[in-house]
Amino acid sequence: MTTAPCPQQAHDPDYETWFAGCFDRPAGDDPFDDWYWTALDDPFALSPSIAARHVLRLLEDPGRQLETHHPNQIASGLKYIFDPGCGGDARLIGAPEVAQADRLAFAARIDRLYGELFGPLCPPVLGHLSEEGGRLAGLAYMFWDVVCFDMPPREQDAQAFREALLEAMGRTLALPHAGAQEGALHGLGHWGSANPRLAERIIDRWLDEGRPARPELITYARGARCGCVL
Repeated sequence: MTTAPCPQQAHDPDYETWFAGCFDRPAGDDPFDDWYWTALDDPFALSPSIAARHVLRLLEDPGRQLETHHPNQIASGLKYIFDPGCGGDARLIGAPEVAQADRLAFAARIDRLYGELFGPLCPPVLGHLSEEGGRLAGLAYMFWDVVCFDMPPREQDAQAFREALLEAMGRTLALPHAGAQEGALHGLGHWGSANPRLAERIIDRWLDEGRPARPELITYARGARCGCVL
């Protein structure tokens, strides 16, 4: 029995090549059977500085860049970029050679995924109630559960990055979309231990302002406040 040789990975491709490799692929309806599960199809080997540059460029205006793509293609590409079990290029944002300013710029843009992609393209379903909304809606719900970042070696930088991510979740809570709000609460529930007082303050402000898109999110928010989320 012979096996096909593994094609050589592209090392530090330009942005257009990376973008096409992440998003311009067929994507079926099965979230557990996608191109990134096949080692032969893992296309890239990125250095941290190039990974950070590419992800930051994607986050400048993800809605415009992906406006012609099918939601399943978008879900597949984002899983590859943000989920370390599928590829995880974005985790390299925390590498020592990446500037702290780039990490904070990343945190300042990450909520655009919800504002420009998840919100406009996903039905207002709630994943914790097992409501089905397709692959992209499932990712919106679980995004902060699957995403993982290397943390910079200086604890001061790491803490500032974590808190900037919590603030991004707070901005997502302000969106008038049930799935986006649920995703943000899910993230605050999981990441809130980085600064419990900040996470609680973000959730309490949202509840006080009466912004829940669906009443079920009030109970979910109270659970997220103490880290009890599904």
